[in-house]
Amino acid sequence: MLRMLFDGDLTCPVCRLGRLESRSRVYLRRFGNTLVSVPNTPAWECDVCHYRQFDPASIQRIEVLVGQAGPPPNRYKSTPVEPLEAKSQNKAAKGSRTGKDRAKAGS
Repeated sequence: MLRMLFDGDLTCPVCRLGRLESRSRVYLRRFGNTLVSVPNTPAWECDVCHYRQFDPASIQRIEVLVGQAGPPPNRYKSTPVEPLEAKSQNKAAKGSRTGKDRAKAGS
């Protein structure tokens, strides 16, 4: 398919030195808050600068599949993170003890 796009000339359009070679690569894309990884996606990659162009027909199929089903569920929910200043204030308010203080309290 990409051979037609480049009119038989497989010279890299970025560096103009390398040649584009057919490879299978991992296609990564964010859909909302979910990162989608599609292994073994056909792509053309430059042997000099490593410019990569994925096969448009394959990308179109991936986007149709994800579009029909919606973005995949994000199983890794982020938990709210407390700022460092608040954590240090909480420790100071609780009166954290040093090892020597604990030893005195235990005797």
